[in-house]
Amino acid sequence: MRKLKFFLVLAILTAGLLPLQVYAQATPTHIVGQIAYQGYDFPDHGGKSLNGYVTGGLFLTIRCVETGEYFVSVTKENGIFTENDMVPGPYEFRELIYSLLTPDGYVNVTWKPLYPMEFYVEAGKVNNLGFFMWETSYNEDYGDALQYSCNYNDYHSDVRNTFQINNPASSWNNMDWVNSEITERGETLLIGMLCYFGYGFESWGPWSLDGIVYKGLELTIIEEATGTPWAFQTDSIGFFMKIDLPAGRYYLNNIYYKITVNGEDSWASWDAYNMVFEIYNNRVNNLGVILWNVEYDDDVGDAIRNDITFNYSYVTISDYIKSENPESKWSLKEWVDTVIIME
Repeated sequence: MRKLKFFLVLAILTAGLLPLQVYAQATPTHIVGQIAYQGYDFPDHGGKSLNGYVTGGLFLTIRCVETGEYFVSVTKENGIFTENDMVPGPYEFRELIYSLLTPDGYVNVTWKPLYPMEFYVEAGKVNNLGFFMWETSYNEDYGDALQYSCNYNDYHSDVRNTFQINNPASSWNNMDWVNSEITERGETLLIGMLCYFGYGFESWGPWSLDGIVYKGLELTIIEEATGTPWAFQTDSIGFFMKIDLPAGRYYLNNIYYKITVNGEDSWASWDAYNMVFEIYNNRVNNLGVILWNVEYDDDVGDAIRNDITFNYSYVTISDYIKSENPESKWSLKEWVDTVIIME
C-alpha cells in the first residue's frame, strides 16, 4: 500500500512537471537594436538642452499587431535596446522619445514615422532591427522640433557585434540572428495639411486660442457608404494622414481645436455641410492644405468669422513629401489631387 502511494505521488508530480519541461525547452524570441540621437538649435534650460549626441536613455515604442500590446524599450549607454520573449508576428514601429530633466523640469522631443511602419518578428530567433540614426532640430518659428531625418535598416552586423562584445556570456549569442527590415505599410494613403489662425480670443497667461497652430488639430471625415467616422490629429507641422481607407466617397465632417487651462477646456470648432470628396485605391490621395480662420469678438461673445479655405496648394505637400522621402514607396506612387466639392 505504501509503495502504491509512492507511485501515485510520483506520477502526479511527473504529470505536473511535463508541461513545464516542454515550455522550458521552447526557443525564445527576442528583439535587439541600437539608437543614436543628434539634436540641433534647441533652447537652453538652466544649462541643459536637447542638443548634442545621445545614445543612452532613449525610448522606442513598438506595438504587436496580433495582440495590440505596446512595448517601450529604453536604450543603454551604448544605444542598445532589447525586448525578451516576444510573440512572433508583425509589429508596428510607433515612435522615438528623448526626455531630459533640466532645472526647468522635463523637456522632450518625439519622432513618429511619417508613414505607418512595420517589421516582422521571426519565432525562436534574435530579430536584429539594426541601427537608428535620429536627427532633429528646433524651429523657433514653429516653437517645436522639426524632424530632419531618422535613418534605419542600417549596420545590422555592427549592432550584433556591439551586443556580443558587451554581453559575452549571453545565451543570445548562440541563437540564430536575423535582420528585421522595417517597411512602409499599406497601399492607399490619404494625406493633407491643416493650419489654424485664431484672432481676438482671451488669454489665460501663456495660453490662448489666438495665434497660428499646426500641432494637435483634429479633423473628422465620414465614409458615405457605411457612415463610419475617421478621426485625424495633426503633427508638429500640420500634417495628417491615414492608410488603407476604403475607396469611395467621404464627407468632411468637423475640424476642432482645444486647449485645457487649469482643468477648464476652451475650444474652437468648424462644422462642414455637404462637403464631399473621393478616395481612390492604390494611390496617394492629396487633400492639399486646409486653412482655418477663426476671429472672436468679445462684445458679441462669439466668433464673428469661422471659415476654411480648401482645395489649396496641393504641390506644397507632394513636393515636401517627395523631397524628404524620395525613396519611399509613397513618393513613387501615383498622386491625385483630392478635390472637396459642395453638393
